[in-house]
Amino acid sequence: MFNILILVLFLITCFLIFFSQSDNRKFNFKLQLQSFKDIWPILGIFILLWSAISLVTGEWQFNNLIGFSISFLSAWLISLTGYSQKQILILLFNFIFSLCPQTSLVAQILGLIVFSVSQKSLINDQLPTLVYLSSLQWINLNSLEADRSLHSSCILGFLTISFWLNYLKAKIIQKSLIVQTIVLVLIGLLSAFIITENILLAHKLYTWAFLFGFGILISSLSTKLPKWSQIALIGIATLLASRLIGTIGFIILAISALPFVHYGLAVAFWLIRTLLQIFIFQFNSNITGLNLMHPYTSAALFGGILLAHLILYWQKANYYFILAGGLFIVIFTNYFLHAEATSSFLLAFTITCLCLGFLKSKPNLLLFPAYLISLSLVFNNLLELGLEQTRWIRLIIFFILVLFCIISLCKFKKYNTV
Repeated sequence: MFNILILVLFLITCFLIFFSQSDNRKFNFKLQLQSFKDIWPILGIFILLWSAISLVTGEWQFNNLIGFSISFLSAWLISLTGYSQKQILILLFNFIFSLCPQTSLVAQILGLIVFSVSQKSLINDQLPTLVYLSSLQWINLNSLEADRSLHSSCILGFLTISFWLNYLKAKIIQKSLIVQTIVLVLIGLLSAFIITENILLAHKLYTWAFLFGFGILISSLSTKLPKWSQIALIGIATLLASRLIGTIGFIILAISALPFVHYGLAVAFWLIRTLLQIFIFQFNSNITGLNLMHPYTSAALFGGILLAHLILYWQKANYYFILAGGLFIVIFTNYFLHAEATSSFLLAFTITCLCLGFLKSKPNLLLFPAYLISLSLVFNNLLELGLEQTRWIRLIIFFILVLFCIISLCKFKKYNTV
């Protein structure tokens, strides 16, 4: 599936960076037991929900349940080791697990995101893995079978470059912002061209290398820019990527921004934009995209904007409350709305969370669009199921969902708050 040389370079890079910066703390078994008391309700409620939906639909998606559980538990166990390079361990584990046949990539993504929401973090440790898994999912869906190995190898090569740029920025480059930007762009652009032109012999991917260098440039320069300018740069880069390359361009921009911690919101946005495109590509019947003039679709935009502001207000609320609420929202939208209206809702929710995250300095806001979109992908069978049912059955299920949500919120109320 991957170019051998690219794969070797990736594994050597992970090995060198991990052992050069790891502080080798001991595994705390008592802390593990204490932490498990906090996470078991999350894992338990998802297993019960999966079982209930599988019973209703008649489709027992064991690969989804296994992928979610293993991804969630691995992130939790690695978080207890105390290593400073957790992102390397998480990436390597999920990289190996994704090579297994019948592995559900979207379930792996959901497991990592749910763990991040439960830990109240911006998924910095999980971002490289989430970007990589999202790229694989999109390549498997959209790329021609003959090009999948080439595209996957190129993305893995760019990810390797990103790790080295992060190492150089932290350890070697201590000059002014202009000097740092020039050095990083030149190294990144030259390395990207070596991968595409000399290793992969893929001359048609030269635009990928240029976009990678452009992503490094705007990510580095945005350090000193005001917040509104950073949002404008993200919009310009998103438009440029979609016009030059397409959805895979969002992944390339996200990888190029990984070395810059302050740009984590941008990485999260491009990751979420890719996940949303996967949802639209798979389940939206309108081949031209979203028809915003459709009554349900335009109404869903207001729902997404409203929910983003409610999440901002609920930042001090219980995160388990938000997890349970997200489950209810996704089941409601997937079952009672069609795919186009759901996509419109998720798009408005994502963009509003991005703007509020920058302007209000609330970086955790983008966790919730990622959570809702990954849930929508995993529970996609509810879309078809909802269209097949009568009005009375849908009404009965609506009241059952409300009751389920109330019980879940009461159950989670006693757990950690922000």
